[in-house]
Amino acid sequence: MMLVIAAAGLLAQEGPPPNGPYDRDADELQFISRPSPTARVNTPYLYTAQAVSSDSTAIIRYSGWFGGGGDPMRLVPLVRFPIDSVTGVTSWTPMLKGWYEIVIVAASNKGGHERQDFNVLVSGGDGTIQGRVTDTLNNAIPNIIVQAMKTDITPLASASDHDGGFYSYSAMTDANGYYKIPHVDLGSYKLRAISPTPDYASQWYDGQTEAALANVVTVADSPNVSTVDFRLRAGPTLHPKVTVSGSIVDTMGAPLVVPNTRIFFVRAGFALNSNATVDDFRESFDEDHDADFRIDGRSPNVFATTADTTGKYTFRVPVGQYISFAEAPGYVTSFYLNQTDFTSADVLTLASDSSGIDFTLAPLPPVVFGSISGTVIDSSEGVGVRARVIAFRDHWRFPDVYRVAESYTTDTDSSGAYSFNQLLPGSYFVLAVPVGSYAPGYYTTDTLSTRWKRATSLTINGNAYTDINIYVRALSASMLGYTGIRGSVQAGAQGPVTGAFVYAMANGQILGYAMSDNSGSYSISGLAPGTYSISVDKAGFDEVGSQSTSVTYSNTSTPAGVTSVPVIQTVNFSISGTTSAPVSVTGAVTNYKLAQNYPNPFNPSTTISFDLPQAGVTTLKVYNILGQEVATLFNGFEKSGAHQVLFDATNLSSGVYFYKLQSGSFVQSRKMVLLK
Repeated sequence: MMLVIAAAGLLAQEGPPPNGPYDRDADELQFISRPSPTARVNTPYLYTAQAVSSDSTAIIRYSGWFGGGGDPMRLVPLVRFPIDSVTGVTSWTPMLKGWYEIVIVAASNKGGHERQDFNVLVSGGDGTIQGRVTDTLNNAIPNIIVQAMKTDITPLASASDHDGGFYSYSAMTDANGYYKIPHVDLGSYKLRAISPTPDYASQWYDGQTEAALANVVTVADSPNVSTVDFRLRAGPTLHPKVTVSGSIVDTMGAPLVVPNTRIFFVRAGFALNSNATVDDFRESFDEDHDADFRIDGRSPNVFATTADTTGKYTFRVPVGQYISFAEAPGYVTSFYLNQTDFTSADVLTLASDSSGIDFTLAPLPPVVFGSISGTVIDSSEGVGVRARVIAFRDHWRFPDVYRVAESYTTDTDSSGAYSFNQLLPGSYFVLAVPVGSYAPGYYTTDTLSTRWKRATSLTINGNAYTDINIYVRALSASMLGYTGIRGSVQAGAQGPVTGAFVYAMANGQILGYAMSDNSGSYSISGLAPGTYSISVDKAGFDEVGSQSTSVTYSNTSTPAGVTSVPVIQTVNFSISGTTSAPVSVTGAVTNYKLAQNYPNPFNPSTTISFDLPQAGVTTLKVYNILGQEVATLFNGFEKSGAHQVLFDATNLSSGVYFYKLQSGSFVQSRKMVLLK
């Protein structure tokens, strides 16, 4: 769906400033006004943009555009949005239904800039949905999210036909359990009530657990009001509880009796930012920015205990699915079955008392640690985003002498700031998985990326990186629905792949994503009807091509009304692991040797071979023509023999480079040429 603005007097103009941070050497601007997300055809849209400056003497002026903020419904070409440059008062009367993407820019005479990106949903009617959410004893439940999604989707006949539309609205209940959604487009909807806490079970209207079974609500024009009440059953916290127990040992098998050894069981959907059919944690995170989102925090979705003086633990948790991990000062945090990040952690289904959920924690080696810190930032709004962050040590393409702590997991604070402080030497790339409706993203120096092989690597050797800011992009609210795509991710003989990110894209933008589970299965929920490009990415695995598929609703008229059932498609992937660490070659070696890389020149990778007649501490590093180190390919103890290592220069520019091998007293360098 693409909107073409045909309002009189609006001409194509140059676009707004690009996404990302601005140079704020002079002053800093911040918007303090919030636009309305809804409007009605032939009715003036009322909004006054207001920004403030860190410099009290600054004069602020406003400008605006339709489109250009990264939403898949962006307009081509960009056109001016009518706004008074002095007062910030808008003067727009929408003439067509649909989603409109708007960018407003504030600029001061002191050099500061700030932009505000938002979507406005323009409806053709003015319906209202309201109601009350209570428990089974008729007690009011506050802070429940009620979401309405349109079922009578009309396929678009052309780019200028706006009578279709993927309409989704939401509201939150007040202290007395009441909610109200005004300015709703006329038609048929399916509604669900989403509980952000495990105190209540989320549900579709009327009491259904699946979208396909939910009753359809018809919304008429004002003054008619559609009243939709929900009565929620008790949630996981009131479910029967089971006892879980296990032991914590070190790598020698001895009980770990370090003070403050803690064990966590975290609801899987909460930890993985899931948007499952009923329990939509993304929607909960979006609506409640004050809730504790940390997997080691005080959320009611997190259950924690401590090990006793014998390294054992036991406690009770409600039945359900969990991700579990253990941590202790001076040791590597370990998720269940020795995984070191939450995306690859096995999900435990606890339906009865379970023992033997054991953890083995490896001590951190006695080396000088490095650190990485920065902020996860919304690429359009320039504000911090709450996220879970993973620092992967690239042991797939580079040698790794430590074999422990191959990845680290942390959570940002509420402003999006994060830090890793005990990083072992190696080459790292950093991934942010925001909570709420954002696509994951890797740290890169030039653009947004969801591909691990396109991330910018950071070489750690006791040093500290700061301002490693990761830019992420919000999923489009204009493509919400209740159909989806499912499938599996497999790796041949290796079997199912856990923690692979599968993305649903349209017009070059990510509209939904999911992570594969223990069986390799994934399910992307909440998509509107349309055609999507499906891709997969998993750290340590090679890229594969995307696949195209279409999803829709199946609408059937019955005497009771319209029954709308989601038609979900299946897309499966087969991926292969990446192996680029040094490979030993058979044959006797009697002399030290550093061979010429092959191929040379190369783009973007080449193989470097070297011989070691004796085992010993060995380093293989790459330098640019100025003598600056750009990569460490190996740094550790290596056995004797012939070896090969793959050098991937994807993130380097064309030019002459030198690689140097040092082992014992042997030192040799060679030149190579990268041509892109």
